[in-house]
Amino acid sequence: GVKLNAAEQAKEKGNIAFKAAKYDEAVKHYTTAIRKDANMIACYNNRAMANLKLGNFSETEADCTSALKIDGNNVKALLRRGTARAFLSMYQEALEDFEKVLTLEPKNKEAALEISRMRKLAQAPMLGGMPPLGAM
Repeated sequence: GVKLNAAEQAKEKGNIAFKAAKYDEAVKHYTTAIRKDANMIACYNNRAMANLKLGNFSETEADCTSALKIDGNNVKALLRRGTARAFLSMYQEALEDFEKVLTLEPKNKEAALEISRMRKLAQAPMLGGMPPLGAM
């Protein structure tokens, strides 16, 4: 078969670990792949997904941002970053990611659903937030 380079080998190991739901292990392999080839957009996306599964939302957001620096119209990266930002209560930023998905893929149902959800969340009063001015 075709000889895979070190980055591709690490990516392949990451994919195998991910399919086995070994997300921590998958993150390690994708990290190795990225160290060997910083332009492997799939590895940022895959590591973002593994981190999402682990509940590491800040890491997910950072990986998606890295992927989007390589390709600003990467739908997977936009969707995952939007999801991570929603978990981080960054509803306005999440909304922008999901809206960009819809401009790229007008029929994307996931983005459409998330947009209406983010609009509701963005308008909801912050629970446990600062009291409104004059409430003291």
